[in-house]
Amino acid sequence: MVSWGWQCRAARALRCPGHPARGGNKAMELLTFAEVRRLLKVSRSTLYRLIKSGRLPVVYVAPRTPRIRLEDVEALLKPSAGGREEA
Repeated sequence: MVSWGWQCRAARALRCPGHPARGGNKAMELLTFAEVRRLLKVSRSTLYRLIKSGRLPVVYVAPRTPRIRLEDVEALLKPSAGGREEA
């Protein structure tokens, strides 16, 4: 059986106005939960905890199709001003 998933994803990416393949802005790049988990190197339950606590907002592009903005992931990774200092 041949999988054409990568071709479909590439075609959708070219139709999506915010996708980097079209030269769209980085702020509107949307990531799947699996992509976010790989970037943050966290488990599924940790990702859902971040979402439930409000630290990582979710955007629904269609019913049952949640995505997370790359900008929000980067904001989560930035150190906060009130954090602990390392000696």
